[in-house]
Amino acid sequence: MQTLNSQRKSFLDMVAWSEGTDNGRQKTRNHGYDVIVGGRTVH
Repeated sequence: MQTLNSQRKSFLDMVAWSEGTDNGRQKTRNHGYDVIVGGRTVH
């Protein structure tokens, strides 16, 4: 696994925000990375 430096974290946060998977309204346990298209969560 690669180290998550501040630039990489910022990029991934931007992707999650633009996809709408980490918007504060979506139920998630992993900052949107467990959300798939349609709003369902991956278990």
